[in-house]
Amino acid sequence: NTEPLWEFLRHCRNAVGHNHRFHFLGKEPVNPAAWRRFNLTSSMHGTNLWGDANPKGLLGPADPLDLLWDIEQTYPNL
Repeated sequence: NTEPLWEFLRHCRNAVGHNHRFHFLGKEPVNPAAWRRFNLTSSMHGTNLWGDANPKGLLGPADPLDLLWDIEQTYPNL
């Protein structure tokens, strides 16, 4: 599924595997990756995923719970 919400989750998961920083190769993100007020772009390569440890990071401590809640509400039949 390449819908923006899933793409956002995929890139966040990938960031965890890359020392909690966004890691975009080539033309990534190829598909729109968005959730609420966040839109991921290739210029965010190297940006910290977590904002609580670095003010320049993207997500706060409760954001993963909100993201999972939004996924559950958007796709209730999963």
